[in-house]
Amino acid sequence: MMVAVGGAFPRRAQILLKENLMKLSARNQFPGTILSVKKGPTSTSVKIEIAEGLHITSIITTEAVIELKLKKGTRAVAIIKAPSVMLGVA
Repeated sequence: MMVAVGGAFPRRAQILLKENLMKLSARNQFPGTILSVKKGPTSTSVKIEIAEGLHITSIITTEAVIELKLKKGTRAVAIIKAPSVMLGVA
């Protein structure tokens, strides 16, 4: 997953973030366009471009992909709700 920190979002992304497409308790909502959907038997990788060159990849159930009719080119919102973000180095 790639996420810009602080004021690093391009102007276009800042405008999109202010669209408030959904009302949720999660404050980290990133509207974008689906770039790819790689289906597996039980889980699917969905890659969303939230700004030019800035992508978020989510792994969700294949059943959810079918129910939401997700496909390349569809507008979607990546919603991140997590108490922490962990980093590691080798």
